[in-house]
Amino acid sequence: MQTAADVLELIGLPAAVLGRKGQAVAMNQSCQSLLGATARDGRRFGFVDAAADRLLVDALQGFAERGLPGTQSIPIRAKEDAAHAVAHVLPVRRSARDLFASASAVVIIAPLAQDAVLGRSVLEGLFDLTPAEARVARSVAGCRTVEQIANEIGISPNTVRAQLKAVMAKTGVNRQAELVRLLSGPVLV
Repeated sequence: MQTAADVLELIGLPAAVLGRKGQAVAMNQSCQSLLGATARDGRRFGFVDAAADRLLVDALQGFAERGLPGTQSIPIRAKEDAAHAVAHVLPVRRSARDLFASASAVVIIAPLAQDAVLGRSVLEGLFDLTPAEARVARSVAGCRTVEQIANEIGISPNTVRAQLKAVMAKTGVNRQAELVRLLSGPVLV
């Protein structure tokens, strides 16, 4: 398991393998540096960002109790000295158990830096957005109002508001200004 985490480090991805109780059973150096040395002390793996940590707990419970089918993407808000990131939590199932016998999930963290607005397909993948939600997210990042977006796309402002609400929930922000800050130019590093 440690080898798998270290391989992800070679391609620049902080990663951890989580045990059945949510503890980190393997973690690469990038992940340890990003999360701090205490992330691997036998307790449950978690994030400092409370909203992101709640989403992680929900994802792990969903994998264990309800058999959620796929990857869960979790936005992590930046601290003052760090970049925003997105954690992708992948359940360990079927033949993957051969390699990860005591693991329940693999967490891969994609740090973000501010350089240029991402394309819709990248936003869809990073935050599990629908194509319509990604279009609205890009428009908001471009400082367009709900009415402007509705006119450009040809849908009602209420539909744009509903999509914007879904985008904010999936990105873990509470205000439109936070969404603009998050999306105003993230590029994977």
